Amino acid sequence: MKSKLLFLCLIMMASRSYSQNFKVAENRDSLMSYLRSTIPPIDQNASAVILYEIGTTDGTNGVDMYHYEIAFKIYNAKNIGNLVDIIIPKKSYGVVKKLKGITYNLEDGHIIENKVEKSEIIMEDYTDGLDIVKVSMPGIKDGSVVTYSYEVKNGSMPSSWNFQRDEPVLYSRFNFNRSEMLMFTPMIHTSVEFKSFTNMKKMDASSALALYAEGPHAFSPHIIQRSWVRKNVPAFKKEDLMGPEVQFVERVKLNYNGVVGPGMQYPIAESWEKHIKEVWYDKILVQAFDKSGFLDETVKTIVKDIPEELDKAKAIFYYVQKNIQNRSYGDDIRKVFEAKQGDQAGINKLLCAMLRNAGLKSDMILLSNKYSDKLSEILPNPSDITNLITRVEINGVSYQLNAAEKDLPFGYLPLSYYNGYSRIVSKEGGVIELDASLARNISNTIVYLNANKEAGNTYRFKMIREMGVYTGMDFRKAWKSDSTTIKQHFMDRGLDEGEKHMSGLKITEVNFENINEVDKNIRVVLYGTVDLGDAVDMVILDPYFKKIFSENPIRNIKDRKYPVEYDYISQEKYKVYIQLSDKYMFDDYPVGKNIALDPAGLMRYTSSVSIDTVRNAAMIQCQFDNKILLLDAKEVGTLSEFYSAIIKQQNQKIILKLKS
Repeated sequence: MKSKLLFLCLIMMASRSYSQNFKVAENRDSLMSYLRSTIPPIDQNASAVILYEIGTTDGTNGVDMYHYEIAFKIYNAKNIGNLVDIIIPKKSYGVVKKLKGITYNLEDGHIIENKVEKSEIIMEDYTDGLDIVKVSMPGIKDGSVVTYSYEVKNGSMPSSWNFQRDEPVLYSRFNFNRSEMLMFTPMIHTSVEFKSFTNMKKMDASSALALYAEGPHAFSPHIIQRSWVRKNVPAFKKEDLMGPEVQFVERVKLNYNGVVGPGMQYPIAESWEKHIKEVWYDKILVQAFDKSGFLDETVKTIVKDIPEELDKAKAIFYYVQKNIQNRSYGDDIRKVFEAKQGDQAGINKLLCAMLRNAGLKSDMILLSNKYSDKLSEILPNPSDITNLITRVEINGVSYQLNAAEKDLPFGYLPLSYYNGYSRIVSKEGGVIELDASLARNISNTIVYLNANKEAGNTYRFKMIREMGVYTGMDFRKAWKSDSTTIKQHFMDRGLDEGEKHMSGLKITEVNFENINEVDKNIRVVLYGTVDLGDAVDMVILDPYFKKIFSENPIRNIKDRKYPVEYDYISQEKYKVYIQLSDKYMFDDYPVGKNIALDPAGLMRYTSSVSIDTVRNAAMIQCQFDNKILLLDAKEVGTLSEFYSAIIKQQNQKIILKLKS
């Protein structure tokens, strides 16, 4: 009991004052208390608790430095994921310094240290211009206390900070020290309002749960020191069908606005229009709009004998998509063209230049995907631009293209790109809304089950599964990674989602079509047999060989915090034809039903059953449709009931009766 009380006192000390010495490596009493603790604070079910996490971006003395340190207590080592893996991204010319890591364990009342050795540190050339430093903490077990720290010189300078993590956090602090001439606008998303202070000392003495202070740096008066502190932060709990975490996690982010000084002010972007024209159209993307004579012969060959503009655009798109590899090589389009490789900007700039070379109306689009903050219509925030794509306009129809994505066809973008307000880069400029209604995923499954006179009660089985664009994209990526395992998976289980075999179903052959033809939907054709068993009086047959939902996607509705988000339009069709032998007849069968989530039909399930007693055959078909949907957390219970109703409907069986 004494050790628990001491541990709680230390937590209170840490939350009251940063200036007090509560750090693990510097206070053995604190360390001993942390090691002896057996009940996690904030959340007693937590597998680990972050004791403190501090990041400091520092631009003093003309040198960019980033210092990071963290300490955490492990309660259940089996469930901590990659918490003990140190992964440090840095620019190739940056330097990682002072990397130190220690795991503390309590053995027979003594503190045992396991330190990270230099020989254990791995350096990887991740991409051109970016390296990764990796090391795993040693000596990890239940009860361990871990601390590590490092510095990055002239590397990436973080301008954002997450207070919330997968684990509860007792103390989180972000220090941002930059020149007084640099203008920044903080964007804060937290559940607790920040209390502001005029100096660090007053802030550090406060017991408030969210604190902010700004003032001159103690040793560099021309440096403005900004600090945000958040205490006792609950773990971020992911929820089923929620949107990207960045929309909900507690954090602070600083947007760089420009330079200011005596008698001068140079905003990074006075307006989107001016910024797009002067920075992107006239400089960064100028190659996309200049005449590119070196492309003449190639473009001429690609579009030869193609009369229609849309077909020309598709031919050029697929040429670039297939022949230019997506690697961090650069964005000079001549070099990209000659080397047959480039980054996303280089590939899509080249695509735009080739489309224009063919006489088509093409420009480029700047966007922020859903894993970053949206572009602001009012306050230009160029630092939030995450992706660059190409647009071609034909007969008044606008097609958005990304040739750097190798598994999507012409006119489709990754789902995260459909994030609303985006900017057009062209001579005229302008705005475009990247609407998720442009993204559609339509899948179709047809099953044939026919009596086989030569095989008695063993029926012939055939399933044709045609995947939608985005289902196919995911499948192609998995196929490239391990096609052998996928083939075996289908032979063993029969279905791509991994449902168990229906009783009596045996797959004998699987064919895959259009895997490498991105402009066509992937088709998986399965052949096999269904053994109904001995000729008994009654046979129960499950007609849904491919279920739309094998389980409810909403696993927990209690204490739901975040909305459900469906960010694209999808449709799933299923149809089964059954031809019985003369031995059996249909005695009972499913009843068709229409189920709607709401009167507007944002989500709808329809099914029908047709029994032909003359031919002794049946046809069952169903269809699930969902439109773009943002459903408040309070309404998730209704959605869960909707899913349960569909599952119940697809659990209906056919009962076959032996003819007398």
